[in-house]
Amino acid sequence: MKALFKTKRFWIWFAVTIFMVIVLIAESILVNIYSGVIDLALGGERAVAVADDGGDSTVYYELATKNKEEANEMGFELTKKVSQEGTILLKNDGGALPLAGSPKVSVFGKNSVDLVYGGSGSGGGDLTFTKKTIFESLKAAGISYNETLKSFYENSSQSGKGRDDSPALTEGSLGGTAPISMGETPIENYVNNNNISSSYAAYSDAAIIVLSRFGFESQDHPKTNNADREQKHGLALDKYERALIDHVTANFDKVIVVLNTLNVIEAGELEDNDKIDAILWIGGPGSTGIMALGEILTGKVTPSGHTTDIWARDFTLDPTWNNFSVPVDESGNYMSNNSVYSGGGLSTQGFVRYQEDVYLGYRYYETKAYEERKNGDATNAWYAENVVYPFGYGLSYTSFDWEVTDMTAINNVAITADGKYNVTVKVTNTGAYKGKDVVQMYAKLHYNDGGLEKPYVVLCGYAKTPMLYPTSANAANSADAANGSDKPNSATVTLTFTPYDVASYDCYGVSGTTGWIIEAGNDYELFISDDSDTVSGKNIAIPFKVTSDLTYANDPTTGTAVTNRFTDQANEMMNSDLHVGTLMSRTSFVQPAMATTEQCQVTSAFANAIKDVEHNNTKAATYTTKPEQGADATKQLYDLLKYDEVSKRWVAAYDEDDTDETWQAILNSYTVKEMADLVNLGGFKTAAKEEIKKPATLESDGPVGWCNFIATDDTWTHNVAYTSQVVVSATWNVDLAKEMGECVGEEALQGSIQDGRSYSGWYAPGVNLHRSPFCGRNFEYYSEDPFLTGKTAAALIQGCRSKGVYTYVKHFAVNEQETFRSGVATWVTERALRELYFKPFEFAVKEGKTTTVMSSFNRIGTRWTGGDYRLLTEVLRDEWGFRGTVICDYNVGAVYMNVKQMVYAGGDLNLATDKKSSWTDYDKKSAQDVTVLRKATKNILYTVANSNALNNKNYRYEPAVWRIWLTVFNIAVPVILVAWGALVVIFTLKKKKVEAPEEMPDETTEA
Repeated sequence: MKALFKTKRFWIWFAVTIFMVIVLIAESILVNIYSGVIDLALGGERAVAVADDGGDSTVYYELATKNKEEANEMGFELTKKVSQEGTILLKNDGGALPLAGSPKVSVFGKNSVDLVYGGSGSGGGDLTFTKKTIFESLKAAGISYNETLKSFYENSSQSGKGRDDSPALTEGSLGGTAPISMGETPIENYVNNNNISSSYAAYSDAAIIVLSRFGFESQDHPKTNNADREQKHGLALDKYERALIDHVTANFDKVIVVLNTLNVIEAGELEDNDKIDAILWIGGPGSTGIMALGEILTGKVTPSGHTTDIWARDFTLDPTWNNFSVPVDESGNYMSNNSVYSGGGLSTQGFVRYQEDVYLGYRYYETKAYEERKNGDATNAWYAENVVYPFGYGLSYTSFDWEVTDMTAINNVAITADGKYNVTVKVTNTGAYKGKDVVQMYAKLHYNDGGLEKPYVVLCGYAKTPMLYPTSANAANSADAANGSDKPNSATVTLTFTPYDVASYDCYGVSGTTGWIIEAGNDYELFISDDSDTVSGKNIAIPFKVTSDLTYANDPTTGTAVTNRFTDQANEMMNSDLHVGTLMSRTSFVQPAMATTEQCQVTSAFANAIKDVEHNNTKAATYTTKPEQGADATKQLYDLLKYDEVSKRWVAAYDEDDTDETWQAILNSYTVKEMADLVNLGGFKTAAKEEIKKPATLESDGPVGWCNFIATDDTWTHNVAYTSQVVVSATWNVDLAKEMGECVGEEALQGSIQDGRSYSGWYAPGVNLHRSPFCGRNFEYYSEDPFLTGKTAAALIQGCRSKGVYTYVKHFAVNEQETFRSGVATWVTERALRELYFKPFEFAVKEGKTTTVMSSFNRIGTRWTGGDYRLLTEVLRDEWGFRGTVICDYNVGAVYMNVKQMVYAGGDLNLATDKKSSWTDYDKKSAQDVTVLRKATKNILYTVANSNALNNKNYRYEPAVWRIWLTVFNIAVPVILVAWGALVVIFTLKKKKVEAPEEMPDETTEA
């Protein structure tokens, strides 16, 4: 051994061996923790189709297309159709549009050659597959464009580098609110280039100016004043954009502005500029939506989109300005100390106060205007000074006449709480172009001065007409003239008024009762209107009565008692409004102020509540019997299915009382570890269990189609990037939203080009509200209004369900801010929660019948939404009747996102791709732990059984390729090291023997 230790070769072997042992140990630990992330990056386990083993060979969801290419084409065509109906004509002075003949145009704006197609993060689609340009759209519509100008923008050395990159995905901290440049070309670049200015004359029929704003996950739009660009905030025009507008309007007689913006912007100066003839908003058009623009410019398509938010003139005067993201002082600088709690043992804790209460968006502006009119504003001057475009606003190339043909069910009628009242409206095209119209219905609510807070009007119904054609006498194009049933001149739409949809939630008992109420009064009216401005435009008033208070002590769908769950709790730290501060009121409408430094100091009790990860499951103590687990599998998942003749679908019942033998046999076959593994690792999948024919599911982002910005293999490639969600809602067409769901579902059935498996779970739609125009993810959400949002979402979900896709409706709830999004404490009244922010989810559950929901990163008060039993069980499951899976938002190890707390709250699936955020200390002997894991497992299996995943039941799963190579490496390294070590020993011993005779004494001499 001494000789061995003296050799250099031994020490080299020894050092390498120690190093490789450390590498193998570290690799084992890292792979154990991050195997899911590696799977996404390098490819996960491989699904291999096998012959049916004699069990069930049913195809539960049938394809309507022959291959993936056909499914893609359906999606591309649908995306264009959504843009045709979702593009909003905001201004059209003097009938500037449509363009006549074969126009020649000049397209201005650096972003014209780099459109914003959608947002970033989970809401971004794959545009490497297909991405049409504005120039392809113009060419297809017969519009010639200025090639010199296009080449100028494409040459960055001449026109500048362009806009900033989309901000990186972060945790949404203050650092993410830095100014963002849209990269508009400085005006001197035009002036100093003679080729540019001389090219205008040949393409002067019209100038098109493209102005863009993108959106992003984890960051909100900057609210700061950018002095360098003379821009008061990120959603206002900057000096380069203003200079471009001045330059173009000075050189062209007809100027059209195209707003390629994912958020509303301050558009007052565009609307007021007499030299701007027309304004079109196109939002984020996705892969092919821009192809609608050329058709709209030439009049082949008449725009029929309507605004999904009110467009205010000055965003700094909005009620949310001081209480969204990070407040800004009078100089336009961020006041970071006023958005972070400190003290009480906390270093930092983000918060946001919903002090505007129920006066969100148009609810504020219409109500404030009404109060001003009551006080003598006869000309509605305040409204004109503060609103550029109302909510629901949209112009058309044609005109429509409305006639209420039947209102007898509601006109001057005393309504009942459970009634439904129809109003029918005949819409006739009286103009020169074919087009569609949107008929909207708003309810004017009775208000007692100083009493229960209510907005003046709320949307309670809408309908979009089919295509209506002009008469022969009016038609600009004789081919589009009405000719009977094929090309109708008029159509009748039916609007249904459901009183529950306009009920107020009185969480403080101001009205004399606590809960849902419609207070007695005879001044109620329905307005059949063309937008939220019920003073101007088309407005047909239909009075109705509420002769006595109408209340909803029980949920009208489930019959479950409704009670305060977030207000007036025994533990005040569980009150959602504990730190909300002074609320906005109709008695004064004072803009809420930012928090003071003193209000940012908190107590130890508050800090302890923030840090608390104990569950609040009030029924956990009743879980006293440990369920059976680990039994032999005697049933398979498809045994739960029965064909329903009404829905024409295979359906698995939920087993409400846990007595169904098939359900029990399936659940009993799971070991506790299998249940925990299923729950813990739910990132973009659910785990297979081949004994019961439960396939591994494929689940992914996001609202614009099947995409996964983390994965690098072919699982999620070759899918359509649909228009941003806000464009879908701008169509005001639930049939089109449903059709989008069907297209997404058809792509899901065609599935992965890698192994042919169906996509089953979709992290969409997003139904949070546009509380502030500055929210970075407004493009992922439909609207500022819960009714429009909820109806659109429900229709999309129905379309998805028809193809077996389950939709993780997100983010439940009040996730309207990206700054400090990870655990931000949201202070909000239960009144606003229920009337506004819960409503879209309620529609998704009750009308859409979604079987999946995603909780959010934020807290409601001090409690993380994903770990709140009140939210996930008492409201979602008990009150609304939701059945299925609740997944949390992406869990990357945030301490407050405690998986045990989540499962006890009624959450089921941990959206995680590593094990560092798992619940690993569950007790196999605990009746409570095993019971909640079993409930979660049941919810997941129920969702999967009612999906297209069972089309993939005949698959076996082989290890990922990287795992095979890693196994080879893990075996080869020790073998090589041992062999090397053996050779070192052998070589040393041989050398020792050769050298030994010279060292040994002469035995003969000694003798």
